[in-house]
Amino acid sequence: MLPMAALKALCDSLKLTCAKTYLQSGNVVFQSTRRDRPQLRRDLEDAIRKKIGIDVKVILRTPDEVRSAMAANPFSKRDPSRLLIVFLESEPSGESVRALQKAHAGPEKMHFAGQELVIDYVNGVGRTKLNNALIERKLAVAGTGRNWITVSRLLELAENLNSPPE
Repeated sequence: MLPMAALKALCDSLKLTCAKTYLQSGNVVFQSTRRDRPQLRRDLEDAIRKKIGIDVKVILRTPDEVRSAMAANPFSKRDPSRLLIVFLESEPSGESVRALQKAHAGPEKMHFAGQELVIDYVNGVGRTKLNNALIERKLAVAGTGRNWITVSRLLELAENLNSPPE
């Protein structure tokens, strides 16, 4: 497990400002003037590996990108506790998207929008076979899933990084 206090301190050490963590799952929002996103991602991955001893894939999104991913959700009338956005490291190929769709015949509904996959877990996520391991294996792209409520909260945190506390 990635300790959130250590993640925040790591962000501070990389001169990422206003870092705030959310929950115990590696979620962090921050501000940065750095424009080279691939290098920033590599710097974060290297720092986590060297300072915390965990080898992870970092996936970065701007608030605008998160907002766009949420707007692309065709399942907006569904129960938000059953919705998940998988943030992918890169856009999957059409062939790999078809491979995932072919490999999974469950009741879940999937919608691809660029580097994001929105999933409606019709019967909940508890017993689904459509898990992150299957998604990454079939898409050949790293990804991390967050439920709709968490994504909403992260966006809210990101949008309010400079706002004074109430």
